[in-house]
Amino acid sequence: MLKWIQILLLAFLSPPATASPAASERVESMLEALGGREIWASARTLYLTERARHAVYGDGIVATHWRNLEAPGERMRWDGDHIDFEMAWTSQQGWVRRGGDLRDLKPAELNTRRLAWPGDLFVLLHRLATNDKTLTIALDGSSIIVTDPAGTRIARLQLTNRDEISVWEKAAEHPAMFLFGPYRRFGEVRFPDWSAISNGEWAAYHVQLRLSQQAFLKNVSVKRPCLGWQGGALHGAGCDETP
Repeated sequence: MLKWIQILLLAFLSPPATASPAASERVESMLEALGGREIWASARTLYLTERARHAVYGDGIVATHWRNLEAPGERMRWDGDHIDFEMAWTSQQGWVRRGGDLRDLKPAELNTRRLAWPGDLFVLLHRLATNDKTLTIALDGSSIIVTDPAGTRIARLQLTNRDEISVWEKAAEHPAMFLFGPYRRFGEVRFPDWSAISNGEWAAYHVQLRLSQQAFLKNVSVKRPCLGWQGGALHGAGCDETP
């Protein structure tokens, strides 16, 4: 508890990430529209459930995501008539399962996810709420531009005249642009009702969205699962034996 009181004090009392007064004011208004700076600053984990459509796997996908907001890490699952997919990873390791096929993430795959993590929308909102000093913020018309210490663009957040996010454009190894619908309330948080990637590959209604002050690994396990019957109490090859 003391740790989070200190974080909130730092977020409110210390100078913001490098930004002009106008940019800082726009970020503050954006966070207020999302439910308030305090909620996003104190969050450590995010949970999201979506009802989605994929260009390859069709309609009716139930997608669940656990996102670590403090350090690179995620667990996600897609269930549908044509997809049974699950993945979990941290900075050190990860795995992916498609149906009965389970494998470890390759180093290059893990590195791609680590590099993309700082610009993830939810991670970025947490970093902005805590006044992450490594971020530089600028305005370009109705958009907030966020760059890293090297001057490399991380993301663009286009806002409506009510300071609600209408576009999130991420600039990672695989750039993408997401479009967002009108806001609605998810408990204490306000967030868009739906989102869609601009290339048409993915679109989803947001069913549940929750922020947790518990650490990521307190909310979810990233241990490698065991597939099939393992002969009583014995673990099969490749399983994580820790409970």
